Amino acid sequence: MLKKNEVKKKVILFCIVSLILLGYLGIKYFQDTNKLMEEMENITQENIQNTINYHVYYKNSLIKSFYNKEDAIEYSKRHRYTYVTEKDKDEWIFDNFKPFILYRDNKFINDYDTFSEAVFFAKEKEKSEIYFLSNKNLIWSNIEPIKKEILLEVPTILQYPELPRGCEVTSLAMLLNYKGINVDKMELAKKIKKDTTPMTKKDGKTYYGNPNDGFVGDMYSLENPGYGVYSGPIVELMEEYMPNKTIDLTGCEFEDLFQFVSRGKPVWVITNTTYKKLDEDKFEIWITPTGPVEITYKLHSVVITGYDEQYVYFNDPYYSQKNIKALKEDFKEAWNQMGRQAVSYID
Repeated sequence: MLKKNEVKKKVILFCIVSLILLGYLGIKYFQDTNKLMEEMENITQENIQNTINYHVYYKNSLIKSFYNKEDAIEYSKRHRYTYVTEKDKDEWIFDNFKPFILYRDNKFINDYDTFSEAVFFAKEKEKSEIYFLSNKNLIWSNIEPIKKEILLEVPTILQYPELPRGCEVTSLAMLLNYKGINVDKMELAKKIKKDTTPMTKKDGKTYYGNPNDGFVGDMYSLENPGYGVYSGPIVELMEEYMPNKTIDLTGCEFEDLFQFVSRGKPVWVITNTTYKKLDEDKFEIWITPTGPVEITYKLHSVVITGYDEQYVYFNDPYYSQKNIKALKEDFKEAWNQMGRQAVSYID
């Protein structure tokens, strides 16, 4: 009987020890499993972070992340006011904004179709900046003042004798050559869009082409009727040589042109041959296929190359002299009278 009790005690003791051992092993297994799961979760999170390479922002807020660029861009294409950046980089690789983008204190405010509209609203706000197509293309700012004076060495090109009415394309050739684009005035004269509407006169009215639609008349000879071309077709032609870099400044204030000159960019403009405001009797109205247009035979085009406190400087395709000067206020009035037409570019 004693022997049986001893055996029974040993069995019970064995069971207790086994249970204790199993409990310990279970706790140890649970702890190790939890640790392993945590490590796996950390590794997974780290892998996710390492593979998320592209972020989509809506205005100023991060809204979505993607593993590859194509998916991020495709998402942004479907949603206005969004842009895509690569991980740890600020530069946009795609955006769904209008061309002119207004920022204030490094925060998106609005976007616009035209430079003149963007500048109008930017001037209402301090610490404003305007970007063109991307956040790397700053074109206007009221944070830092522009240079007090500057003079650019733009090459001179004469319109005569080949193009007696070709001041617009010759001035464009000067600008493009300054940028390093090797193109001559004759190539531009051939390529500029034309409005071939013939001139007719009836009941005291002139029916002719519209310089907003293309070059009107004969550019090569003064013996035939002719006039010139306005900024629209010039912008279109310049885009062929500088795609996504050409900026139509038409409609802005005269002083805004100096934002470009200050950054080393000459500005193509429409003015008149006197560089001063003309009397009203120097203008007339033509009836064109696309509507009435006001013209003056004093029409001229030059390239602004510099400015200082009192003068604006420019190359005139009539003359071989560089950096001809005129009083700022006189030139401004002439430019305003001709419709505030101007074109420049970004690098």
